[in-house]
Amino acid sequence: MPLAVKLSLIAIAAVLLHGCATPSSPTMMAVDGVKASQIKTNEVLRGRIYIRNVEGGKETDATGTSQVSNDALRLALTRSLENTGYLSQAATAPVALDVNLQFITQQAMGITFTIQSIVRYTLTENQNRKFYPITAVGVAGPSDTLDGHERRRMANERSIRSSIEQFVEALQTFKWD
Repeated sequence: MPLAVKLSLIAIAAVLLHGCATPSSPTMMAVDGVKASQIKTNEVLRGRIYIRNVEGGKETDATGTSQVSNDALRLALTRSLENTGYLSQAATAPVALDVNLQFITQQAMGITFTIQSIVRYTLTENQNRKFYPITAVGVAGPSDTLDGHERRRMANERSIRSSIEQFVEALQTFKWD
């Protein structure tokens, strides 16, 4: 094979493998129906939670690294709370949920991306307040995709999904102190 063809193939492969950063998908971060069916909904909170505030997320810049936006996190939480029976259908409900994405690692390089997130979930009803600080990890490697940007996005999504799963699982034993 001529050298020019080899160099062209290498250049094309480099462009395809590099790609651009893409935002995290709410669908991939949400607790799906299969997992939700394994979680016993606490009757004290069934249909009583509304999402008041979501903060701490960042928008993805196509030339930067994949991020988790506030809107994507809110949508993932909405789907997760719907799927587990906790979300209120009313615009306001007795129990407010405030969510703060306090930290998410941004691994710059690597074969396997391991992303850690720290999310603080706060439930409030009248003067009662309960905090759930949750640390979670998501991993994506070359068996998931060869594109480094996509591996980072997938690890972000898996970390946030794990956090949301831990939160809704913790709600199974919820009671005001």
